[in-house]
Amino acid sequence: MFFFLFGVTGWMAWDACIAGLDYYDSRYKPEYDPGFFFCLLFNWPLLVCNILLIYLSTRVTLSFRIYLAYAVIIIACFLMPLVTEYLPKTMAWYALVPTVMLNGAGNSFVQGGMSGFASIFPPKYITALLVGQGVNGMLLNSVKMILLAILPPDESLGAKDMNSFYDSLIFLSVFCVLFIASTICFSILLKMDFAKERMKYVTYNQKQEETEIDKILNNQARSNDSDLEEENIDESPKGSLRANSSARASYNTIEISDIDDILRKEKQNEFYQVYKKILPLAIQNVIMFFITFLVYPGTYLDTRFDMFDDSASSKAWSNIILISVFSFGDTVGRFLAGPLKLFNSSNVIFLTVGRSIFIVTGMLVQVRASPAWVFQTDLFRIVNIWLFAATNGYNVGCLMLLGPQQVEEKHKERAGMIMAFHLTIGVCIGAIFAAFCMEKI
Repeated sequence: MFFFLFGVTGWMAWDACIAGLDYYDSRYKPEYDPGFFFCLLFNWPLLVCNILLIYLSTRVTLSFRIYLAYAVIIIACFLMPLVTEYLPKTMAWYALVPTVMLNGAGNSFVQGGMSGFASIFPPKYITALLVGQGVNGMLLNSVKMILLAILPPDESLGAKDMNSFYDSLIFLSVFCVLFIASTICFSILLKMDFAKERMKYVTYNQKQEETEIDKILNNQARSNDSDLEEENIDESPKGSLRANSSARASYNTIEISDIDDILRKEKQNEFYQVYKKILPLAIQNVIMFFITFLVYPGTYLDTRFDMFDDSASSKAWSNIILISVFSFGDTVGRFLAGPLKLFNSSNVIFLTVGRSIFIVTGMLVQVRASPAWVFQTDLFRIVNIWLFAATNGYNVGCLMLLGPQQVEEKHKERAGMIMAFHLTIGVCIGAIFAAFCMEKI
């Protein structure tokens, strides 16, 4: 249950941006397009901070990183509607840009930290985390639907309509409550016996490695001492003193100048060995999320249903329905990744590459291609985005489960963080192409 809740809050910062797109579109279009640029602004800081996270993982405690990240996300998410509503449009946009980037940076520490943390537990906990990540979109969209029904946007007021602004504030308040609940549950989990045992096990294996390094150092020092004794055979008291002094100097030299180098090389070799084992799956994470974020949210959320008109309220409902269908499909896919093991590390590449078909179908929907009875129907639009989302959830679930399984227990946390890092690379590359290529198309 705890990991499910961590999953719910894992991508909540991103879903908060997406769920509020109708509000931000109404304030910034046509001069600026939040649908395309939010993805880029949010995910590039996420990538940079994931690199930083790999460095900080052994230097800053997980609890500190998570608590700080939650605080940053809450502040950034509340700032987004406030600067949008109370600053002039151009100034608001340039204030919104760093705020979205700050939101992405905070999300990186939550998402990367929780992925690494879950990886030291049995696979069912990773599945719970992944399912929670899918459910969070459904949960937030349900709240958004209720708010739209209670406070629908008034198109006659244009930019003066405050209902969307109030929707955003209420929505973010719910979001804040979930973050606080997640923080409390995380604190409780860290004090539970089974969590302590898993963390002790990982720590024990790391200490065993350090003990092995110490043995190597001691053996090397003794070897040097023996060599010095053979080279400095002098029966006189002065000669003996010189030999002992040289031996001690040799040992101290090894201890001071070589130990850091040996430890660094050992850690680098350990990292490369882990990276090498999971590299094929990590690259597939890049490919998979590149495909997804190339067309979502930008292209897919530009879809309009025939059952709606062009009013602001209809556009808001259209966005929410599309996001809800995507979230539902993504959640189903993530859930099935655990019990339905159709792929292994050797053949999951076929699923990863095969999803590229949804780039084509998404574009055919947008250009209203023929035959009309297929590509121009609301039923096809819904089924298409649901399948796109379900394969996304199932694919990421398979990859995130398979990655840590390729390495020993003591390396699973690192493997989980590496997989999460490559996930972010795919998101960022997809976001760049979406912002500068797909928008033009």
